Amino acid sequence: MTPVIVCGADGSDESLAAAEVAGRLAKRLRGRLVVGHVLKRARALPYGHHEYVDPGSHRTGREAKHLFERVAARAPEAEIDRRVVHGRPAEALAGLAVNEDALMSVVGSRGRGPAKAALFGSTSLNLVSKTRRPVAIVPRAGADGDPPDREAGAIVCGVDGSQPGLAAAVVASELAGALHAELVLLHVYEPFPAASTPAAPGAPPPAAADHERLKQRQRRAAESVLEAVAHGIGARQPTRTVAQAGFAVSELAGAAADYAADLIVVGTHGRSGVAAALMGSTSAHIAAAARTPVLLVPEGSHQRFKEQLSSLSTTDSPRQPQAKSAREPQRRSP
Repeated sequence: MTPVIVCGADGSDESLAAAEVAGRLAKRLRGRLVVGHVLKRARALPYGHHEYVDPGSHRTGREAKHLFERVAARAPEAEIDRRVVHGRPAEALAGLAVNEDALMSVVGSRGRGPAKAALFGSTSLNLVSKTRRPVAIVPRAGADGDPPDREAGAIVCGVDGSQPGLAAAVVASELAGALHAELVLLHVYEPFPAASTPAAPGAPPPAAADHERLKQRQRRAAESVLEAVAHGIGARQPTRTVAQAGFAVSELAGAAADYAADLIVVGTHGRSGVAAALMGSTSAHIAAAARTPVLLVPEGSHQRFKEQLSSLSTTDSPRQPQAKSAREPQRRSP
């Protein structure tokens, strides 16, 4: 089966960056890139309305052709199929992904300023809540400076021991195997309070030896999570496990820089709660803050993803996993 990647394009810089990333993925997976341009339905607005678009007009056709030419220029080596679809952008792109039996969708992020975690793109956010397929969110900087033929970078996956985290690890592992990329499994745990911090108001601070034992116990628990995930996904490619004290958003972004990652992969908690709940989630904050493309994996989407890539993986000679011990990543100097 030829993998299909659907990319939404509207002519913005962000969508063109998304097309570049999608084209690179399609090439490396020997797949097909389907670029979707969404138009509002003509019947939803009266003729003469300032937002009315006649999908059959010559002007609309010229604009779409020009848009697709710009996309092709950003993804010159990908096999591109062009689609003009009608409706609301998120619903139309989700439907296009279903019709094409897509491996994933790729869209640009338009987040700005302190509110960008909630506004990394209404289309992006709504698409994640309406699809059962992974969605890559690409910031404008996500495609900058990468030659099309450069070697694949690492894939960094955030895991926390939950089912969505395991689903994300499966997707990350399959993708890393198909791309011959290193897989980095990162578990971020909350920093232990300083030794001088009382355990409770009015209580004395713990003794130094007790404090160190508690820190080591916390770290061993984090490493156990990583071991269970690594064993559960049965990775066929070099895999590094990293346990890191800190905060998920900054540590995932930092790890992506440390390992020159092409992609950050994180799970989302299914379709319940829709966009409003997703806005405040760790996944949404990572997608909004990272300078690296972020692949959001809806709960339950990993099995289809694995099946679609399995035929591709069997045609390549698998790389043998290399055991690598968990360690703290070394931060680069600013």
